[in-house]
Order: sequence, then C-alpha cells, then structure tokens
Amino acid sequence: MQTPSPVQGLNFTQLLRATEGLTQTRPVLLGFLSMLAAGVVVGLGGFLSASLSGMFGTIVGVGLSGLLGGLLFAAGMSGVGILLMDKARNIEPRSLVDAWLAGLFCIPKLIGFGVVIFLAMAALAVVAGLVYLVCKIPVLGPVLLFFAHPAMVVVASLVFTALFWVAFPLFAPAIWEGRGFKEALSVVATVARNRLLPTIVQFVLLYLLMSLISMLMVAAIFPGFTLMSGIASSVLNIRMGLGGLTSGYGMDANLVAGMLATMVIFGLAFVLLMQVALMGVNLVYLSVTENLDTSSTEQALAAGLAQAKEKARQAQEKARQAAEVAQEKARQAAEQAKERARQRAEEQAAAQALAAERAAAQAAALEQAAAEEEAAQKAAEAQAAEEAAAAQALAQARAAEQAAIAQAAQERAAAEKAQAQAAQQAVEETAPVSPTPAACPVVPPMPAPGRRKRYVLWGVWAAAQGLNTAIASSLP
Repeated sequence: MQTPSPVQGLNFTQLLRATEGLTQTRPVLLGFLSMLAAGVVVGLGGFLSASLSGMFGTIVGVGLSGLLGGLLFAAGMSGVGILLMDKARNIEPRSLVDAWLAGLFCIPKLIGFGVVIFLAMAALAVVAGLVYLVCKIPVLGPVLLFFAHPAMVVVASLVFTALFWVAFPLFAPAIWEGRGFKEALSVVATVARNRLLPTIVQFVLLYLLMSLISMLMVAAIFPGFTLMSGIASSVLNIRMGLGGLTSGYGMDANLVAGMLATMVIFGLAFVLLMQVALMGVNLVYLSVTENLDTSSTEQALAAGLAQAKEKARQAQEKARQAAEVAQEKARQAAEQAKERARQRAEEQAAAQALAAERAAAQAAALEQAAAEEEAAQKAAEAQAAEEAAAAQALAQARAAEQAAIAQAAQERAAAEKAQAQAAQQAVEETAPVSPTPAACPVVPPMPAPGRRKRYVLWGVWAAAQGLNTAIASSLP
C-alpha cells in the first residue's frame, strides 16, 4: 500500500467548521451545567470549610470539594468534546447523560496519559544528566560537551514541540473518537513522527481563528453588558459592571441576583469559546489522522511495551534477588549482632560477677575490720574497766590505809594523852600536902606553875611528832 505524504489529504478549509461549535446547543448546555455543578460543589466546600474549623474542615471543605468539582468539570468538558466529535464526524450526537458518562470514563485514560508524559520527561532528564555527567571527564569532557549540549537542546526542543503541539491537543480527541489507550498513544506518536509540521500549522491557524472569534465575542458582549449594567444600576440602586457589584442597601436580593447573572453571562461566553476550541481540535485531529497508517507505530509501541514489561520483569527479578541477598545479609548481620550481643552480655555478666565478688570481698573485709574494731573497742573498754576497778581498789586501799593511819594516830594521841594525864597525876600525888584547918574545905594542892606548863608542852610536842610520823609512813 502506498504511504501517504505528510500533507496528503490535509484540508485547511475544514478549520472554518470550528465556528459550528457556537451553534451546538446540546454541548453548550452540557458544558454550562457541568461548570455550574462544579461551581456549586466548590461553593459548598467553601461554606463547609468556614463552618468546620481545623484541619478536618480544610480537608473536607477545600480538598474533597475541589477534587469533586474538578472531576465534574473535567467529565463535562470531555462529554462536550465527545458531542462535538460526533458533530465533526457527521454522525448522530448522543444524549447528554451518555455523553457525560462517556466523558467520565475518559478521565482515567487522560490521567494515564499524564503519567506517561511525566515518565517521558523524567527519562529525558535522566538521559541528559548522564550525558552531562560523562562530560565531566578531564580533557575529553569539554569536547563532548561541545557536541552533546546542542544535541540535547535539539532533542528537548523536539520533545516539547511534540508534547505541546501534538500530544496534548490530539490525545483527548483520539479518546473521544473511541480509541483505546494504546491505540491513542500510537496515533499521537505516528502524527508526531510523520505529520508534525502540518499539525503545527493547523493549530496555529486554529489559534488565530479562536483569537478572532474571541475579539468578536468581546466586541458583541461588552457594549450590551455595559449598557444594561448602567440601566440596572440606575433603576435598582446597585452598582453593576466590570468594576464590581455593590449596593446602596448592603447585601440584598438584587445584588445577589446581579452577581449570579454576571457569572452566567461570562460562563456562557467561556463555554462558547471552549466549544470553538474543542470543535477545532477535533477537526485538526480528523484532518491529520486521515489515511494515517498506525500499524508500524502500534507494533513498535507494543514491542516497546513488551520490552518495557520484560525489563520491568527483569528489574523485578533483580530486585527480588537483591532483596533476597539483602535479606540473607540482614539475617547474617542479625545473627552476628545477636552473637556479639550474647558475647557482650556474657562479658557484662562476668564483669558484674567479678564486681559482685569484689564487692562481697570488700564487704567481708569491712565486716572483719568492723568486728576487729569492735573487739578492740571492747578490749579497750574492758581494760579501761579493769584500770578503773584497780584505781578504785587502790583508792579504797589508800582510803582504808589513811583511815587506819588516822585511827592509829588517834589511838597514839589518846595513849599519849593518857600517859600525860597519868604523869600529871603522878606528879600531883608526889607533891607535899599542907595541913588545912578543919573548918575550911580541903583544896587539892596545885603543882608549881612553871613545872606544870613544861609537862603540858612536852605532851603536845610528843603527840604532834607521833602524828607526823604516822602520816609520813602511810603515804606511798
């Protein structure tokens, strides 16, 4: 079969059919209802976020409502694209519910395409990093960089051109046409490889057409919006216009109605402009894929996917083996660690036992020292008690000796006194007796004064000498 040239079958006049999107009421209604539903969900989420405080209110009010609103809007726009694809292919458009459900089922494929694009960009970044890493080689690195950098710039430019001018705009129409995920990828890859330039030219013309239609819509809507807003402001005493909405009486029903009406006007304008864009994208897709042979691309894509699966399987096997090796190493390391822990525990137990023995020896030594000290203290106390008893006995003996000496002295003094009295009596008896008259009482004769005094002094002196001798002999 003859392979068509890149520009064979491309009809640039088909882009003028993009304006038919302005006359399709069913897609306009589906797009507006989807945008309205998404707005209501997001508004309710904001109300819940204000009512529920904390992180829970933020997650429920903002996160979930934003996710649900985005899903509703994306499904609605995808359904609009499906209805416009039916119109571009001149087939009977399906109902609004069927179109919305078909658009909802297109969301997983679009998310998968986003994942593929992310992986492709990551692979490009890895390849560029490896190339520039090789350019760090001394001496040879600058030469490699001189050739590698322009080549990497060209590759990145081609990749971004294919993504922004082919992949992003044409993948969704391929899904809306009813193709599968792999088939849509093969179509996009074939167009990017064989019909890149005509596709870019048609998209440029489509963007120019959209710019012209946007200016016409602004020129049509702006005067009417300004005139009617001025009249409403004068009659209802509210300020309506592009500068904002205010009321002289605060927030009232007229102000709320004016706000909602303004949102409806610009929402319809946005939906109409999106109708033109989606209709034009569908027409460009049908134009560039006409008589397009994607079998080789599908085979290459299938081979690439099979190779990728095989590499993934090999990588999984290697990862499994590496995990087993790592698990075995971890088990050995754990056993070694357990053995080292056991050895450390034994060493610690031995050290603790040695410390306990040392502590017991020290305690026994302390107890023995305490017992010896106590015995010495008791011996000292016994010796002190013996010394005290000996001292007491000595004191008692001395006291008894002194008492005996005193008693002997007293006895000597009494004996000497008795001797002195006996001597005095003997002296008196030997003295001559003078006769006394019978009429007078008889008075015993007195010794002579001088002799009697000498006897008394001699007796006192003898008693004193005896007492002194007795005291001196009793002292130690």
